[in-house]
Amino acid sequence: MLDPIYSRIREIGRARTKIQTDDTRLPILAPSTGKTLKGAIWVYVADDRNSGSQEPPIAWYRATMGRAGESVITELAGFAGTLQAGGFSGYNQIYKGGAIREAACLAHLRRKTFDVHDSQPTELSTTAMAGIQAIYRIEETIRGSRPPSDWPHDEGGPDHWSARCDDSSCARATVCRAMPISRRPSAMAPSDGARSTASSTMASSSPRT
Repeated sequence: MLDPIYSRIREIGRARTKIQTDDTRLPILAPSTGKTLKGAIWVYVADDRNSGSQEPPIAWYRATMGRAGESVITELAGFAGTLQAGGFSGYNQIYKGGAIREAACLAHLRRKTFDVHDSQPTELSTTAMAGIQAIYRIEETIRGSRPPSDWPHDEGGPDHWSARCDDSSCARATVCRAMPISRRPSAMAPSDGARSTASSTMASSSPRT
């Protein structure tokens, strides 16, 4: 009875230009067996208000047996735009072909960097943490704006970061070179073909844990 409502919500979501997704592992009851199997529940969210969008937020959920990337490919069939997600390898296949671009989650990057820095701080981890905090400060000034024309272009703006990223004397360039292209914040490096990285605006709706 709810299938038409679910399908309509998904149809609206897949028509947006950016979707965020994540999953949680949980046991799911296998029909007619009385047993549970390892499954996952996936959430898909289209909410670009932090980037100045006036479109209402929308979200839908999908439970699956197992945790295969094919379920994401099926769920997002027909979607073309930017997908913000974690580093789960199951997402890799969906980025092939160029219709869907990756926006790596800055909150995930910060969490991993912080774990390393907290256990054994180094010059690189200190620089990386400082760079991430600087991105968050930029984010504060652009939240709610529609990129890129509304972004500030002062000394601390994203254009300044991009221009200096090839400067070997720049500490931020050290961080930029140290990160794989698919995991660099876009304020620190250009996009790489079909693979893009999260701008600070994209990351703003993710929890900073």
